[in-house]
Amino acid sequence: MRLDDLTAWLSANDPDHMPFWPGAGYTGGFGLRTSEALLELGASPIHLGNDRAGGGQFTMPFDGRVEWSVVGGVAGTLLRLRSTDERLEVQVFHTEAETHIEHISQFFRRGDPLPVTPGDAGLSSGDHTHTEVLLPYDAEVFGWLTAGTTAMIREGLVDLWAIRLHCQEHDLPECKVIAAVDEQIRTWQIAELWEHVAVRRTLPAYRAVGWHGPTLLVDSRWLLRI
Repeated sequence: MRLDDLTAWLSANDPDHMPFWPGAGYTGGFGLRTSEALLELGASPIHLGNDRAGGGQFTMPFDGRVEWSVVGGVAGTLLRLRSTDERLEVQVFHTEAETHIEHISQFFRRGDPLPVTPGDAGLSSGDHTHTEVLLPYDAEVFGWLTAGTTAMIREGLVDLWAIRLHCQEHDLPECKVIAAVDEQIRTWQIAELWEHVAVRRTLPAYRAVGWHGPTLLVDSRWLLRI
């Protein structure tokens, strides 16, 4: 998706009026984690989505295809919301289907209720969702998303000073966090981490998207308000 395509899509799907999970509060943000307890439980130090809990009925935020399936592992389940041109995808983890099924695949209009509920599937400590917005990598889009912000990881290189400051601010063990970040970069193929966006060179097979090459993972709260 080129920048003019993205801005046109956002204009047609105004994030300030985009329904998804009314009433849900944010319980975890995009970027480096701030909780040592979560790190001790095995959570990845770089959190590439937003966690929410406590809302009402899920509704479709834009016209597109919905797919839901049981995937196991840390995700538990995967809810995909794909725009009609399949160039923007929202992936939501930990939800449960309203009926005893293992797969959903159908078209929904913006505002339609979705047949899933917040759940506790996978690596989870209670009913909630983890939401990520995915876009195909485009240099112009990447430049727009990162304008005016600083990088914690750039071209695969970590800003150790920034991580040390983060650890001091949140009373986290520096050596453990730095080692965990280094491991996650290698295993997750993270090439960039900025304030609102990360770049992954590859994604796991169960999360495969409809494009080839690197993927932009954008802060869902910042871009779509969801």
